[in-house]
Parts: sequence; structure tokens; C-alpha cells
Amino acid sequence: MTDEQGDLRTGGGGPHPNAKLVVLSRGPVAEISEQQTLANSIEDAVAAARKLADGKDVGLMGGGAVTAALQAGLVDELVLHQVPLLLGAGRSSRNSPSTSA
Repeated sequence: MTDEQGDLRTGGGGPHPNAKLVVLSRGPVAEISEQQTLANSIEDAVAAARKLADGKDVGLMGGGAVTAALQAGLVDELVLHQVPLLLGAGRSSRNSPSTSA
């Protein structure tokens, strides 16, 4: 998967191409780069991200990850970015996992 900024699998694309990434997954991940760390729970993901950030802010992306972190009490501050048009599908950040849209 690539975009005009680079390979998204290695963190080369997106708004923070040099940031270290923590990949939250319930199962095996096909590819992982040196810039990525794999975590199996939101608690492990946030702990790994905080360690990698070395005192700097940590950002979460994705409605499911944000909802899980909020439910686990792991969020200190919430900053929302409004995107007027989203292509594709995803999980809404406004609904808990047990609530249907």
C-alpha cells in the first residue's frame, strides 16, 4: 500500500512520516517494519507508544482504538479533527463497540 509520500506499511506516508508507530492488532500482521511496534491490547499499545514518545504527546487514530482507550481511562486530552468527506468505510468514533449506528 503506497501513496505519493511513501509506503504506508513502513510509516513513510501520512502526516507524520518519521513517527514511530504502534500497530494494534488482535491477530498476526503480515508485514511490520523497524519503525513499527506490534501490540495486542489497547493498554499495551498506549504503554508502548508512551515509551517510544519519551515524554512527548501520543496520538491515537481510528474510532475503535480511541473508543477502547477512552473506556480504559487511558486518554488525558481529546482533540478531534473534522474531516468533511471520508472515502471508504470505518468505525464511527461516536458509538461504543456495543452500540450499533
